[in-house]
Amino acid sequence: MIKKIVIVGTLLFLSSKTFSQEHRLSAGMGIGTTSQIFDSFQVVGSAFSNVIFNGAQLNEARNLGEFRLAYAYTPKNRWSFGGVVSYSTTDFDVNYQGSKIGEQTSNYYTVAAETTYAYMKKEKMRLYGLLGAGATFSNDKVKDYSDKSEDSSNSSFFNFQVTPIGFSYGKNWGGFVEAGVGYRGLFSFGLFYDL
Repeated sequence: MIKKIVIVGTLLFLSSKTFSQEHRLSAGMGIGTTSQIFDSFQVVGSAFSNVIFNGAQLNEARNLGEFRLAYAYTPKNRWSFGGVVSYSTTDFDVNYQGSKIGEQTSNYYTVAAETTYAYMKKEKMRLYGLLGAGATFSNDKVKDYSDKSEDSSNSSFFNFQVTPIGFSYGKNWGGFVEAGVGYRGLFSFGLFYDL
């Protein structure tokens, strides 16, 4: 009986070392996200509408970027799979003929699945690429100063991330920087912790 327990225990120990698993939690921020690009198109579109149709114009007042929490599971040495949730918001001033007539706030919530492949993996350094796909849910709130009304609308759209190059440094915890296009942004950075 003791011999069987020792054999089973040894096999479990060896299999846990052979098929090592890693869980990574990360928090980050992105600049130049698809949501921010969408907001820029809204500003340009409203400027066009203002010139051609004498409509109201949006001016971006504040955007701090995209903030995210992500989880990744690594069943193989170089591949990982996981998910991400992110949030960003943009505040606009609504102007008409040089006067501020209202405000608009656009909130974006993104949920996506991601996969990462490490081109190079050393003890503390990792060079990787990332692909992600999911959905962004937006909520727009518009305040009209003239009649003190408030209007709200919701929408959703497909969103993605293509990061050809990412670099992380650290063993159990550390930081990362990424360059790509999508919901994480053209430039992204943050911190991670490996469980």
